[in-house]
Amino acid sequence: MPWWRVQTMPHLFVIDGQFDVSLAIGSQGTNLATAKETFSVLIGSRLTNRQFVRAIATASIMKTQIANIAPGGFATWNIVDIDADWDDESGQVELRIEAQVSCFGSNQSASIDGFAFHETILAALPAGLYLISSQQKSPAPMLRRDFCSEMRVSEYF
Repeated sequence: MPWWRVQTMPHLFVIDGQFDVSLAIGSQGTNLATAKETFSVLIGSRLTNRQFVRAIATASIMKTQIANIAPGGFATWNIVDIDADWDDESGQVELRIEAQVSCFGSNQSASIDGFAFHETILAALPAGLYLISSQQKSPAPMLRRDFCSEMRVSEYF
């Protein structure tokens, strides 16, 4: 089909964010202690199954803690798995992060307290449809002052 007859246009949504969690573990005596949990959050605009094409995500551990550090003790913080996919109940993309924290040492504790993420969503939306009102096209250019050159610059949004 020729490109001018295509009824949908690909839209790429890039979302960066962070959220707080609590995944903590404490070791008793000289035993290794491990805790694993999956955290999920709904992200982005509502899409139908036909509009959703694909989503990918990356994540990093943003906040960690360790307490009662003993000689010879250690702690590890890991992201075991990450997944981003369309959730049929909400119509949004569900980001799932499986994380694990372990510690070893006499009465030592460790925790993961937050994640940062980057998610990219590819959607096939009707041409001219915008999910966010600020994306509506304006017929006149917007003027702003460029702080480096002190000149007025016109931009079309």
